[in-house]
Amino acid sequence: MVRLAAVWLRLLAGLAACGSLGSAAFLQPTCRHISSMTATLDVPSSSSFLARPVRFRRSPGPSTKQTTVMSSAIHRRMFLSSAASVVSSFLVSPPAGSSAASVESSEFYVKWPYAQPSDILPFIFSQASQGNVDEILAAMDEFGRYYPMYKLGAEKGKIMEQEIRARGLSIKSSLEVGTFFGYSAMRTARNLAGGGHLYCIEYNPAHADVASQLVRYAGLQDVITIFVGLSGEVLPKVAKHVKHADFVFLDHNKSLYLPDLKRMQELGIVGKGTVVAADNVIYPGTPDFLDYVKSGPAWETQLVEANFEYDLMWKQGWSPKKDAISFSTCLL
Repeated sequence: MVRLAAVWLRLLAGLAACGSLGSAAFLQPTCRHISSMTATLDVPSSSSFLARPVRFRRSPGPSTKQTTVMSSAIHRRMFLSSAASVVSSFLVSPPAGSSAASVESSEFYVKWPYAQPSDILPFIFSQASQGNVDEILAAMDEFGRYYPMYKLGAEKGKIMEQEIRARGLSIKSSLEVGTFFGYSAMRTARNLAGGGHLYCIEYNPAHADVASQLVRYAGLQDVITIFVGLSGEVLPKVAKHVKHADFVFLDHNKSLYLPDLKRMQELGIVGKGTVVAADNVIYPGTPDFLDYVKSGPAWETQLVEANFEYDLMWKQGWSPKKDAISFSTCLL
């Protein structure tokens, strides 16, 4: 019963962050580029890592407390708080033989609700030291144990960094499409060559705002620039900064991998010597993209197997999935 309640509370937390109240990010994993969105961001000119301004409140650190909340956010929190109270009422005194881990999980959901993207920030600030990328990544992984979300994850993150090092890549210029909260961006950024820079594209302004705060907290704001918008619309702007990318990472809408890659080739972002890494090429899968980078003399492609990075345990019939990251070197 306790485990079932914990799962139910986890689902309620997700629902509070999704549907009409949010972006439904982890319930619709292939729909991050759905519609056009207009936003502006008030960021001081010195904070250049957010290339397209978006109007959001910024919390410089863990001590900052938000004093205003939009009405929809209030409703989300009221819903989540009520749900947590109901479920936790019978979690306080669990029946004999129940799992202590389930009780601990339930307490986590009550203490750290996740009703909107910025709700991850207090947890990260409380668990990780400012400027310590390893601790920030570990905190994001820990948060992700309770709330499935878009992030590369520890297993795939290590694979990507190992491949960068094993290939002896000297990354002066890099591009990431699909940044979410900046997890993979931080892993890539710490492998940049001296003077290198990573440009990121994130469709959702709320996700980009969280990523920008975590990038700043990690001390990487001088080497990461985040563009906000649809990849197809933003790529020409990125091309003004990236004349030739040494490394590209794709982790956005899977149906856009191939058209975006071709667009990057047209713009000169991807050319001879560029290594293009792509996540989720097996699950959910990108068959047209894989066909393109595995056929003909223009590409040399290797797949590195890994587990799918998050668990959808509330979905009927769900079982853990096998996945892979592809690494393709452009030869022509």
